[in-house]
Amino acid sequence: MKHIFKVTGANKALIIAFTAIGTGVVACTPGYVGHPKDVNPILATGYDASVFSKPKHTEHQMNYSYSNPEQVSVRHIDIDWNVMLDSKTIEGSVILSIDKKDFLTNQPLILDSRDLVIRKIEGSSDKITFSPIIYKLGKRDPIKGQAIIIPLQDSTNYIRIKYSTSPTAEGLHWIKSEQSEYSSLFTVACPIHARDFIPLQDTPQVRITYTAKIQSKPEFLVLMSASNNPKSKSSNGYYEFEMNNPIPPYLISLAIGDFKFKQLSNYIGIYANPSYIERGITEFADLNKMMKVAESLYGPYLWSRYDLLILPNTFPAGAMENPSLTFVSPTIITGDKSFVSVIAHELAHSWSGNLVTNATWNDIWLNEGITTYMQNRIVEEVYGKKQAEIEVRLSYEQLLKAYKILAPEDLILNQKFRNPNPDDVFTPVPYNKGFLFIKHLEQLFGRSEIDNFLREYTREFAFKAISTNDFEQYLRKHLLNKNSRLSQRASIKEWLYGTDLPTTFIEPSKRHLIAIGNQAKEWAADEITQIDTAGWRGQQWIYFIDNLPTKLSPNKLEELNKILNIKNSRNALIISKWLTLAIANNYEPAYGSLERYLTIIGKMSLIKPIYEELVKTNEGLKIANHIYNKAKPFYHSLTIREINKVFEKAGKD
Repeated sequence: MKHIFKVTGANKALIIAFTAIGTGVVACTPGYVGHPKDVNPILATGYDASVFSKPKHTEHQMNYSYSNPEQVSVRHIDIDWNVMLDSKTIEGSVILSIDKKDFLTNQPLILDSRDLVIRKIEGSSDKITFSPIIYKLGKRDPIKGQAIIIPLQDSTNYIRIKYSTSPTAEGLHWIKSEQSEYSSLFTVACPIHARDFIPLQDTPQVRITYTAKIQSKPEFLVLMSASNNPKSKSSNGYYEFEMNNPIPPYLISLAIGDFKFKQLSNYIGIYANPSYIERGITEFADLNKMMKVAESLYGPYLWSRYDLLILPNTFPAGAMENPSLTFVSPTIITGDKSFVSVIAHELAHSWSGNLVTNATWNDIWLNEGITTYMQNRIVEEVYGKKQAEIEVRLSYEQLLKAYKILAPEDLILNQKFRNPNPDDVFTPVPYNKGFLFIKHLEQLFGRSEIDNFLREYTREFAFKAISTNDFEQYLRKHLLNKNSRLSQRASIKEWLYGTDLPTTFIEPSKRHLIAIGNQAKEWAADEITQIDTAGWRGQQWIYFIDNLPTKLSPNKLEELNKILNIKNSRNALIISKWLTLAIANNYEPAYGSLERYLTIIGKMSLIKPIYEELVKTNEGLKIANHIYNKAKPFYHSLTIREINKVFEKAGKD
């Protein structure tokens, strides 16, 4: 988190609570825990690791990955895992199929890893007979982990690595339940956490296919970001998976739990804990409509199935766009479809992000800005123009807040590797500024022209990773050069490489929100006693709360509590906003529900603002510490890391 406002990848949704109320985003995050001190870096004999030449690195890899895919690339992974739920580890092996692109310099294969216990590395020419390899581990970095440097012979086409994961790996979250101490699991690989459970080239520049053999406890269902997920549990706990479309490593995912499945259509369905399955079916009933709209706009869906997995409340973000299996937080299930934009966003990633991927994390706007535009198009077709216009305006207002807090260099879409941690690129800028950039092009060239452009863009770069420069060149060739007059008004350089919004930008209309903001101010000032809430859903209520003054009297807070019906509300974001406001005013009647909320909700964007408000006073700090110590075992490790920062900052102030 850079400058107070920045959020980590695993909180793409922490991109401020707005992401849930405005354009609805997803999940990602990094970090580092310890490494076993007793791991011997050389555990085998065979090839001599001293004979290879110094690896070459491009700008793509010098920041967040040690890997060298320009010389040697991994194109396929065969996974064989035994998931040890009791010890919170995964044991097994991977076989990496490699392509050697630089035959003249005797380059090694360089992989990313973090906290892995490497037991043996072997090489093979035929995937049948393997021989041991002497390898080296690079210097450990708190963010990137360690490089695994593997020398290659001319005949080496496959590398097998036997290893186990660390119980404290941030990319793996083991969930407590009443049945057993650690009875279920989900992974968070984005942006650079795949290296926590797979030794691989952990960069979005690389795309891989994979197969997986997974052994787990038979009482749980095992799922992956794969095309052939099971619909019911295996009697012996053994499962096989395959992903035949090449994907970047951050999209490899695994989930194990007591999940049930219900079909929505031939290739769309929902997995969830039994307590959430029916609510999920109702909340996301429009998925079929969204899919039809998305395919009509951007071309055929190429990922076999589109299923949602509703995870437990400990999931740290709103959702994550794993191909064929989108992870979803139950906190977006509100009963009134307030946050279905999150699902539209994740579905849109099937074209932007999953199909066409940013080559580096500093090009993240290509994934998120274009996806947010596509999301808005889907929302308009399914839910109407008014809803879409509200979300455009909310997106703009959130960007304005970012402009007040972020440093100027962080307001540029193309980041140019200024951030030492890929978490730091996940701010409202790539989402909202990127979205408004494409919206600006739509206003200039016309909607049908942009729809056609994006359809051809996703077809041209399908299953490829591209940079901002690649996008700019394609944009100029296929859109801007068609009309030189409009192309000057497009202000491309200002949008991509400048800090300010270009002077040609047209501010989105506020017409659907003006009355709500006015009512908030009038109600707070006792100028009105009745609020016209006809047609309001979660977004309107949240906008109302956000436009209230910071200080309210106990009587007004009591009245607001009743208006919001906090006791019976299903909207976790409204409750979060209410609790934060109540704490700011030391409204003690709200404190009774505070502990319960913070011990059952783990989504970062919902709980972090509450802790931040609590620690502002000595009494609040005591309450925060008490609750945090109780809730900590429930939180995801990435959430823990961010809440720890809240307490650290409070101690310095």
